[in-house]
Amino acid sequence: MKKYISLILALVMSLSLLSGCATQGTVDPADMVKRTDITVGEEWDAVSLDPHVINDEISIRAAAHIYESLVKQDENLEIVPSLAETWENKSDTEIIFHLKKGIKFHNGEEMKASDVKFSLERAMAQPIVMGSFHAIDSVEAVDDYTVSVKLNQPYAEIMDVLSGVSASVVSEKAVSEYGDEFGVNPVGTGAMKLKEWMQNDYIVLEAFEEYHGGKPLTTTISIKIIPEGTMRNVQLKAGHIDFSYMVQPTDVDAVLANKKLKTESELMTDVVYVSINTEKEPFDNLKVRQALSHAADKESIRTVVLEENGTVAHTMLPSDNKDAVNDFVPYPYDIEKAKALLAEAGYPDGFKANMYVHGDSHNKAATVLQSDFGAIGVELEVNLIEKATILDQANNGKADMVILSHGVPGNTDATLYNLFHSSVTPGAGNKSRYKNAEVDKLLEAARAEYDDDARSEIYKEAQRIIMADAPVIPLYTQEKYYGMTKFFEGYKIYKNGRHDLSNAYVLEEPK
Repeated sequence: MKKYISLILALVMSLSLLSGCATQGTVDPADMVKRTDITVGEEWDAVSLDPHVINDEISIRAAAHIYESLVKQDENLEIVPSLAETWENKSDTEIIFHLKKGIKFHNGEEMKASDVKFSLERAMAQPIVMGSFHAIDSVEAVDDYTVSVKLNQPYAEIMDVLSGVSASVVSEKAVSEYGDEFGVNPVGTGAMKLKEWMQNDYIVLEAFEEYHGGKPLTTTISIKIIPEGTMRNVQLKAGHIDFSYMVQPTDVDAVLANKKLKTESELMTDVVYVSINTEKEPFDNLKVRQALSHAADKESIRTVVLEENGTVAHTMLPSDNKDAVNDFVPYPYDIEKAKALLAEAGYPDGFKANMYVHGDSHNKAATVLQSDFGAIGVELEVNLIEKATILDQANNGKADMVILSHGVPGNTDATLYNLFHSSVTPGAGNKSRYKNAEVDKLLEAARAEYDDDARSEIYKEAQRIIMADAPVIPLYTQEKYYGMTKFFEGYKIYKNGRHDLSNAYVLEEPK
C-alpha cells in the first residue's frame, strides 16, 4: 500500500512540474488518461515475421507479440502454461500436452492439435532453427486438443526449447495460403497482429480483439526503425517515440538528465563476439585464429563501447551462468605472442581481411579491433551494413569475420550446441563452421544428462576445447538499457528478451 501511495505522489509531483503548475498544487491521478497507441524505437528491421526462419533479437521481439508456443517462460524464466493448459511426462522421452480450447488464430480459425503438429514439424525442417529441435523424434495430434511430443533421447532442456519463439504455433491454413510470403503475412494466436509493415521503415502491430488472454490494453505498437543510437535518443526526447530499445551505455546519463524520461536496465545474457570463418583461408589455420585472439584488447573495447561498464568475456557464456568456465583466460592480450603465432602460421607480414558489423556499439568494437589487428600486420576492412546483409554474408561464407551477439537465458544447450555442434548450419547458428568430433560428443552427452552438476561439468569441458580451437573471439557482456518517457507503464521486461508491450500505455494529462 505504501509503495502504491509513493507511486501516486511521484506521478502527481512530476506532472505538476511538467505542466508548469507547481504553484497550483498537484494533478489528481484520477484525471490522467491512458494513451494506448505506443511508438517504439528499434535499431534495425525484422528479417522476417515467420518464427521458424528467424534467430535474431529484433525479429524475435516483434514475433513474440504475434505468436505463442505450447508453454512460455515468465519474468523469472520459469515454465508456465501458454497454449497448453497442462502437460504430463508420460516417460523420459514423451510429453503429453493438453491444449486450451477455443483459442483463435488472427484469421479467425480455431487453433487445434493439428496446427501444433504442423508447426513443430515445420520448425524441425527449417535450417535456421532446426538445431533446437534435434531431440524431437515425432509429434502426434492425439485428438483436437491433445499433442504427444516424443524424443529420440532424454533431453533435460526440452521445455525451454518448446517455450521459444522458434517453437511458435502458426496457422497451417495461413502458411498454405501465403507460402513463401508468410513471413510478411504472419498469422499466430498472440495478443497483437500485424497491421502494416513498411520494410526498413516501420512495423505496426494492432490488438487482437479475440485474444484468448483477454483483449490487450495497447491498441497499436508502432515500431520505428532508427539505426543510430543518437537519433533514437533525439526522437525519445522529442516525444516522437515512447520507448527505445538499446540505449547505449554512453548515452544513459544524457537520457537521465531529461526529467521527462527514465531508463531501465538488465544484465544481458548475450555475449558479443567475433565469429571467424574457420573454413576460409587463412582462418582455417589454428595459429592465425589464436593470434587474432591474443591481439584483441578486450579491456580497450569495453572502455570504448561501454565506458568500462559490462564485463570482459572469455567464453560464450556470461560469467554469471552456472555452466560458465570462469577460472581461466585463454587468450590474454599479448601483441608479441600474436605476432609470433602469425609468423609460425606462415604470415609474418600479415594479410588482408574483412569484417561485417551492424549498429553503433559493434562498429565501435570493430574500430578498436581494426587498430589491434593492424598492430600485427592484419589489415582489417570494416563494413557497417544492415543486419540482414551481415547474416547473409556470414551464412554464405563470404565474410571472414562478423560481430554478433548470442545468448539464451537458462539454456546453455541453445548457445553451445547451436554455435558449435558440427551438424548445425551457419544459418542456424554455427557461423564459424566449427567442427570438432570431441566437442560434438560432449554436447550430445550434456543433452542427455539430467543431473545439473554433471551436465555443468560436461559443458565446462566443452568450453575449454572450443576456446582452445578459437573459432570465436568473445568480447564482452553488458547491461542492456531501455529508455522511455517517464510515464510509460504497463510493460513487462523479461530476462529472455521477449518483452511484452501488449498492455503498455502512457499516462498523460487530459487535453
